[in-house]
Amino acid sequence: MVQAVFFKGNSSDFLEYLKNKNVECDKYFLDIIKDDDNIKLTVPNNPQNMEEKEIIKNLVVMSSDFSSVNNHVISNFYNMVIKRHNVRNIYIQNPPVRIERSMLARIGKENVRYEYSNYKKLSESEVIQSYYKIQNSSNFVGQKKAKKRTFINLYKQALSKNKNPLVLMFYGVSGVGKTVFAKEIGKLYNSEVTRLQFSMMQTETAVNYLFGSDNTKPSLAVDLLNRKSNIILIDEFDKANPIFYNAFYQMFDEGYFEDTNYRVSLNNCIFILTSNFLDLDHISKRIGVPLFSRLDDKIKFIELNRNEYRLFVENIFQDLLKELTSEQQKIIQNSNLKSCYLNANNRQTNNRMLKKIIEKDIYSLLFEKAIQNSISID
Repeated sequence: MVQAVFFKGNSSDFLEYLKNKNVECDKYFLDIIKDDDNIKLTVPNNPQNMEEKEIIKNLVVMSSDFSSVNNHVISNFYNMVIKRHNVRNIYIQNPPVRIERSMLARIGKENVRYEYSNYKKLSESEVIQSYYKIQNSSNFVGQKKAKKRTFINLYKQALSKNKNPLVLMFYGVSGVGKTVFAKEIGKLYNSEVTRLQFSMMQTETAVNYLFGSDNTKPSLAVDLLNRKSNIILIDEFDKANPIFYNAFYQMFDEGYFEDTNYRVSLNNCIFILTSNFLDLDHISKRIGVPLFSRLDDKIKFIELNRNEYRLFVENIFQDLLKELTSEQQKIIQNSNLKSCYLNANNRQTNNRMLKKIIEKDIYSLLFEKAIQNSISID
């Protein structure tokens, strides 16, 4: 009887699991499909004796493989793969629900083992240490209240015995650091965030992405299964069509997401929803009370004050100068460019735009200097 391992998680962790278990892959799933162009949907009446078939000690199925095969392969996975080949052990990353249920029914639960990506969860002490670290970090200036509110929620999750997701809404005007801060939180969990861009959620393609269509199309469920960490950033949540918001009720309430092809566990996930909502009333009216009530906290981000602005400008110049030669650095340092920004009366309040403007001015100054040097040499 075949022995199966269902691995729920990202590809890096799956391959690391196979390596640690010393699994030497004899064949990959797509090799079998490509090698047999004449596979039928049903097993022949007189199937070849199993003993005469090539023994596949270890068959590995990657999550990405499922997007490369037709729907009938998913529906007839057991017959086409297990019954037609002498497979001893099969390792499947993120099996679609139809494959998982079919395999359990055919080979029995006792012959199936589940393995999972091990996502980091901060301990109580790690939350406190991380709070002090990020408060004093030059990577993210300002937003002291937002930082503290966020870490209170992280602390609550660290102490909590249940595994429900933590759902935070970051709101406020554009360009004040909501997305940047979310990425900083991801670093605390030793991984990149899973970023979902919701400004695109306006079309029929978005419907298929959220609720699943066939296995060959991208989907939210697959992206969640392949996440690198439990930090999930849903950017520009306010830009999505409101008809899609009901897709998150079960996800935020019960900690799992299910579409037509997959069921995804979201235990201990931290969802960060960024938006340009201006106040709580604006949020409630736009997303509706049912979803509003499922948000654990709504955290406002504000424009930098004068001192924070000056520190932000200093950091921008410091970072950009690192990319230049010593001679180019002297040109910028001997100019009054930084002083103009530090002492500006009408300062740019969008941090993202401010960095781009300063960068443009620096390289404009360097270009003019290069032109002058070129003329003098000629």
